[in-house]
Amino acid sequence: FFFSICSSFFNVFASPQKRLPIYPLVPHAQHALQKRPKTPPKKKKKKNPPPSSSSRPCTPMSTLLLTPPPCPRRPRVALLCFEEHPYGRVVAQRLCEQGFVPVIAIEERSAVSAKRCSWYSRQLSLSSSPLPPTLDSLSKAHGFPRLIVGKTNSPETVGALKAASVDMVFLGGAGIVSSSVFSVPRLGTYNTHPGMLPMIRGSLPVAWSIRLGIPLGVTLHRVTEKLDCGAWVDQREVGVRKSDGEEFEDLVRRTCDVAADLFVGLCEAVKRDGKVREGERIPEEKFGPCMRWEDGVEGEAREVLKRGEYKCYVEEEEPQD
Repeated sequence: FFFSICSSFFNVFASPQKRLPIYPLVPHAQHALQKRPKTPPKKKKKKNPPPSSSSRPCTPMSTLLLTPPPCPRRPRVALLCFEEHPYGRVVAQRLCEQGFVPVIAIEERSAVSAKRCSWYSRQLSLSSSPLPPTLDSLSKAHGFPRLIVGKTNSPETVGALKAASVDMVFLGGAGIVSSSVFSVPRLGTYNTHPGMLPMIRGSLPVAWSIRLGIPLGVTLHRVTEKLDCGAWVDQREVGVRKSDGEEFEDLVRRTCDVAADLFVGLCEAVKRDGKVREGERIPEEKFGPCMRWEDGVEGEAREVLKRGEYKCYVEEEEPQD
């Protein structure tokens, strides 16, 4: 390249005889000598500043109020009870009717379960309402499995609950549940106590409430190590009118129906909110006595109702003119 330039410059002043041969430029050198068109400098793009809060599009308040939040899935519920307990049958029937079919029903078969189930079966058979379908028929109709165990607090129960990946466990007439069982579900284990906590705890709360003059009702609470002392979720009073002349078994059936409704309400709340909203836990010293199972208290409660001496009758509504 350099020799070609020098020879070209020499030939301008030299005679034709002394002119040097001009060597052709290599391609990249020819390209270098060509005049390139001037390209205008690139303009720097201005970065758009982030929109201010006043210029951002906002959602109308009416849309925010009318648009529901995303719904979580239906909770996976397991039912824990004595084998074919009528209380659990009422709960299972109501759950299935409302679309919250249990993923599994774990039932205890023992001498204690036979005694408790026979008592509830006698009460519900005497009431004016029809008997609920059996758990066997409900499981076949709705497709949920049943597991019969010798003891509720057994490794078999724990393994079944873990395998089913349950969100909640509902007690539908069961004994005292240990922490190894009630701590398995993701959202907790819940019980419907057929009594107005904290005034009355323990067994046969309907009979003891009538016998001791305590308002009749149902309390939905979390299961903990202390019997009936867990945090409350809901509570509903079962009003008793003197003029209705309800028998003892009718009141037992009403508490079963209210308990089933509270369980359904809990499932609907979890489906909507994705969590359980619990109230404050009441200190144990504020709870009443823990009542025991006594066969004679049912007869005493029936006599109180028969004589019309129940201390917590609901006031009669005056007829409107």
